[in-house]
Amino acid sequence: MNRLFMARLTKFVMVLLLLSLSGCATFNASKEAIKESPSYNTKLYNVSVEKCWVAVKQVLLKNNFAIFNEDTNLKKIQAQKDFQKSSSLNITVMVSIDFLPVEENKTQIFLVGTEIQKKTYTSKTVTHLLIIPIPTGTNVTQSETRKTIEDKKFYEKFFKEINNELNKNEIKN
Repeated sequence: MNRLFMARLTKFVMVLLLLSLSGCATFNASKEAIKESPSYNTKLYNVSVEKCWVAVKQVLLKNNFAIFNEDTNLKKIQAQKDFQKSSSLNITVMVSIDFLPVEENKTQIFLVGTEIQKKTYTSKTVTHLLIIPIPTGTNVTQSETRKTIEDKKFYEKFFKEINNELNKNEIKN
């Protein structure tokens, strides 16, 4: 009777485990797209868009970001920084910065960071001639994953750097 109880208990636990894991497999992007939590990727500055623009460019360039899109009409800057972690792993941090004039001499900056990981997989193909393996080629495949940077410290540090540049520029003027 003890074995029968243990067998049933084991089956019950396995069913519960499978049910709980199947709930993890479902992801509802529409519910995650707009969250009600406070936003840490925006900051309001008491200066004009032009002054914020210069400060943001200084922060990007001082931190070795390559600016690849700068649109003064849309008030948007896009930049990226590349890292090669190994011969098979490249990571790109891409930032998109939007400037929204709120009032005269007030600008709200929206910053969105994206991390892109590109992995390269290589394998050698071999043909056997009798018992001697002969290399016949190399297969190369790549995978790419993108995710929005949700690290508060990343955004806090970026906005702190912008603030420092604005203060430096204010002292110069």
